[in-house]
Amino acid sequence: MTWRELKDARRAKGLCLHCGLRARLSDGGYCGSCLRKRSASRRLLYSRRLRSALCPGCGGERDISPGVIHCRGCIQKARVRNARYVVDRVKAAERMVRLRRERRKEGQCPECGSRRENPRRVCCLKCRRRNGQYKVAKV
Repeated sequence: MTWRELKDARRAKGLCLHCGLRARLSDGGYCGSCLRKRSASRRLLYSRRLRSALCPGCGGERDISPGVIHCRGCIQKARVRNARYVVDRVKAAERMVRLRRERRKEGQCPECGSRRENPRRVCCLKCRRRNGQYKVAKV
């Protein structure tokens, strides 16, 4: 059985992908014990690479510039990844602006979409309490 087949079988059973003994956490592929070990191992590797003046991401040679700890390849990968994230966040923000505008026109709370108990208020009581806001709608 290949490693990929083993991981697929463990995933189907809901077990930790690493040890296969315990149930995996709901938000990932590892159990709590394996996740703690993996995190500790990655922190150790990160600090070891930094002490050796290597890129902490890949272990490659890095440019010795003040304030720069990663190599050019890792910096470029991060720029691409972050640019994609920013575009997704901008689209999500635009979508939320449209949704809130529509809810406001329909007389709903722009935050959660529930019915406002007071038409002079922008948000419902629950959202005002949660956000600590007490906005009055412009009439």
